[in-house]
Amino acid sequence: MKIPHKEIKDTKFSIFHNYLLIEIWYIWNIIKLVKWGSNRVIRQQGFRLLPITQELKPIKEWERIIDPFFLIKESCYISQPKGQSIIVVHIGKLP
Repeated sequence: MKIPHKEIKDTKFSIFHNYLLIEIWYIWNIIKLVKWGSNRVIRQQGFRLLPITQELKPIKEWERIIDPFFLIKESCYISQPKGQSIIVVHIGKLP
């Protein structure tokens, strides 16, 4: 199965993973792409999400997502619960 995304930049020793996605994806697709866990992990511990359009704030204040079928409809940051790493997801074209 070919993954329909284009990797922008993913440095080996960085806490950031950057992806450009052409279409809307479920959060479980992205979590499995970076090998952070399964649907079970998403339901049990959840992941934090903050749309890029919102002002930055502490990770503990980001929305907690526990539904693996949550749709990523806009560009956003996705974090592990304690903020160890962050995925930056860009949906569509870059501004």
